[in-house]
Amino acid sequence: LAALLALGGRGAALALAGALLALPSVWDIGARPLHGLAAAVLPVLAYTLVALPLRKRIRNWDFDTPRQVLAFLAAALAAAALSGVVLQAGGGLLDAPGLLRGMVAWMLGDFVGSLTVAPLLLVAAIPRALAWAHGEADSTRPAPESRPRAGLFGIAAGIAGLGAGLFGLPLVHGGEAAQPYAALALLLPLAWTATRHGLAHTTLVLFALGPTMAALVAASGRQDHAAGYQAVTIALAAMALLLGGAIEARDLSLRRYRDVARLSSDLIWETDAEGRLQTADGALAARLGIRAGESWRALIEAASGDTDRARIIAAMGTHRPFLDVPLRWASASSAEGDVQARISGLPLWCDFDRFIGYRGTATDVTARERAAALLARYNAELEAEVAARTIELRRTNRELTHGERRLRLLAEAAPVALAETDPAGCCLRVNPSWCTLTGRNEAEALGHDLLEAVHPDERAALEHALAASLASGADGCAEFRLVRPDASIRWVRGAWSAPRDEQGNPDGLIVTLVDLTEHRREAERIWMLAHHDALTGLANRALFAERLEQTLALARREGRMPAVLMFDLDDFKPVNDRFGHAAGDALLRQMAERLRAALRESDTAARLGGDEFAVLLPDAPDAEAARGVAAKLLQTLVQPYALGRHQARVSASIGVARYPGDGDEAESLLAAADAALYAAKRAGKNRVHLADGERR
Repeated sequence: LAALLALGGRGAALALAGALLALPSVWDIGARPLHGLAAAVLPVLAYTLVALPLRKRIRNWDFDTPRQVLAFLAAALAAAALSGVVLQAGGGLLDAPGLLRGMVAWMLGDFVGSLTVAPLLLVAAIPRALAWAHGEADSTRPAPESRPRAGLFGIAAGIAGLGAGLFGLPLVHGGEAAQPYAALALLLPLAWTATRHGLAHTTLVLFALGPTMAALVAASGRQDHAAGYQAVTIALAAMALLLGGAIEARDLSLRRYRDVARLSSDLIWETDAEGRLQTADGALAARLGIRAGESWRALIEAASGDTDRARIIAAMGTHRPFLDVPLRWASASSAEGDVQARISGLPLWCDFDRFIGYRGTATDVTARERAAALLARYNAELEAEVAARTIELRRTNRELTHGERRLRLLAEAAPVALAETDPAGCCLRVNPSWCTLTGRNEAEALGHDLLEAVHPDERAALEHALAASLASGADGCAEFRLVRPDASIRWVRGAWSAPRDEQGNPDGLIVTLVDLTEHRREAERIWMLAHHDALTGLANRALFAERLEQTLALARREGRMPAVLMFDLDDFKPVNDRFGHAAGDALLRQMAERLRAALRESDTAARLGGDEFAVLLPDAPDAEAARGVAAKLLQTLVQPYALGRHQARVSASIGVARYPGDGDEAESLLAAADAALYAAKRAGKNRVHLADGERR
């Protein structure tokens, strides 16, 4: 029964397997094999029919309520009775003359076994076994701190000693053995065990009770007393389980109440008849420094608020309830300030109408009261502000009546381009700055779509943004290009709002344009200065490093094989020394022009410093492709340079490194190209050296 209630279908399989394994020891299979099989299988089926439907309703058998105990008792009795019936009907195991007596004996025996064994298995053994099998901590319930624990051997010794006293002493003195009902004397120790040590130890006592009673029957030699002993055992077990379940339910309620009280942010208090605190739990108790044992009246008198204190003291003096009485206490921490609370209390009476104390709560309303005070002050300030604003609005309305003409004049004089459109985007009003910026006079602008002046490449995106603002009423802004009638381009920053009419429908757009052309030109010039070499106009070291990182990231995604060419000019210093630095600068500028002409638009040429240069090829499928570009550069750079009335010739030494064989990061790839450059110089200059060792 325990396996079925705890494990369900797995328990049924386990019980059936156990019954079949024990079959040879309990029945003569050779003589009556079918009867033996029926004796093993039919009781398991009977218990399964009773237990599995009950397990669907109760999954956790912890016997912590009398209702669950009664359900278990009914299930055990029904399973025992059904087991006897199916054994007789299915196996024919009992003779007809002793049918009723045999079925009752079978039922009582099974019932006693379930009452004494199953509770211990359900409460302690099976949960521990499942926890151990799953590698978890012990899942059995912990005993409350106030409940002492009794040892297994102490309980067993107590039961054995009591049994010997009840049934052994009469035999020693020559009398008859005690009657089975003398075992009812075990009610007191069982009740003590249930109330003192809890349900877990009670199930342990019941587990020891079955064998003890069986031993007493055997010791008395009176087999006719077996039914009496079984009846007494059933009564003792039912009483112990019901009492243990009631104690567990009470303890669970007490623990729940204590946990809620300790976790509460308020104060939960209880006093005795003399007004002394028995309990004071919750965060508010700690905040006020209230502890059990203090006088509740003294705490009330220590609070501020004479009228409210008097209400509570008067109610407690006449044993009447009081509800939500406001009081203010000084906090135990000086930094927190006063604590405002609302106190409620109910008088407690025993069954004989005797007053035994008060129980109540104190709710912390400090934050709420402070918020209410702040809100009241804010409301007063708001009313004063509204009155002042009303006066100001009246004055403003008078000014607005006379100010429309001024605003119109202001719009016409504003340096910002202004336009008003209808919901379809056609211009209704424009100011002179709008005409100047767009290159269209007022006649050419009014009645025409605002987007006619926008660059075609950006017209669709701006149209979508304007439509979204009209639909939602939200403001918007964007930067875009205008195309003037003379085909010149102006960069502008546009901002617009979408006012609504009285019905909430779109009422067109108010658009402003600010000319950004010079600002963008200046920004582009600054960017060029920051990222390009001032002498040659080639990319500088910072821009080259940025593009190299971008190229390598793209190569990792798409499987490309970029290459880096590093070179410097052979014998450049003699040119500077012979013709001067101005001639050297002119040579570098001419060399930069040759680089631009020799390279693809996707390639990047950079001056790293002095006469040191680098070229980034985004994709060089093989070493020959990179070497071919380098050879082309050698032929281009070695041509004579015109330096005024003079000519000069210089050559170059080029080092080539390819991704990823010569380096998979920017730093390693540059280092490989630099090493190849110096190898080319050592090999005689005016040549290409590949980082992998190939030379030309």
